[in-house]
Amino acid sequence: QLTNPLQVPQQVLSDVDALVGDHSQAQHHALSFAGYVTGLAAQRGITTDNIYVTGHSLGGIQASYVAQQTGLGGAAFESTGIPRSATAVGDGSNFLSFATYGDPVASLGSDIQGFQPVSPSYAAGQAGDLPHYGTLVMIGDVADQVSMAAEMSPVSYTHLRAHETRGNL
Repeated sequence: QLTNPLQVPQQVLSDVDALVGDHSQAQHHALSFAGYVTGLAAQRGITTDNIYVTGHSLGGIQASYVAQQTGLGGAAFESTGIPRSATAVGDGSNFLSFATYGDPVASLGSDIQGFQPVSPSYAAGQAGDLPHYGTLVMIGDVADQVSMAAEMSPVSYTHLRAHETRGNL
């Protein structure tokens, strides 16, 4: 919650980790929690076909990562893309990523055109460095994406990666 000043620095770091394609501590905590929940469900005879993950913004990044790593179904709303993973169990066929045209967070993915140079280079579908997990569903007016792109800062994705890897972020 941004209203809790003790949580703000960790949330900002998690957002930066997501933007530069790293897995944040929040994602690892979410994956651990999902393992706990699926274990309890299994003890009660509930299969993973009946367990879904969902989240908005940073929570959507966590839900996407958990679904990718476990194969659970679900949905993310206004989250960034996440890196493809060699350890992925899920293929994204049971997951939806909703993004609104012009949303600055949701546009931080390689599969949405118009937020470059802040986003990774555009590549349609799952081909880029940071695609949204599952099926990407765009909503709203495409003109909002054009307006946002026109207001873009000169800061680039490559610039952010260089500072992050040197420990400057």
